[in-house]
Amino acid sequence: MDDREERIRAKAHALWEEAGRPEGRSDEHWMNAARLIDADQHKEKNDKRGPAVDIAPASEGNSLGDIRPAGPGARGV
Repeated sequence: MDDREERIRAKAHALWEEAGRPEGRSDEHWMNAARLIDADQHKEKNDKRGPAVDIAPASEGNSLGDIRPAGPGARGV
């Protein structure tokens, strides 16, 4: 069993217990757990990449700060 499946299994079990251990809803708990695990993995991946824009402090621009594209080769505003 791969790591993703084990994480889903553990989350589905937790959801089942939180719901009061109902009978006949294992598919529902599995699907909800899979969505939550996949969303967490997506968030972790995006967190590692960093922000898509740099925000300049207000002292360097207007009172709201200037929004600039981030990353190598990005053009300043």
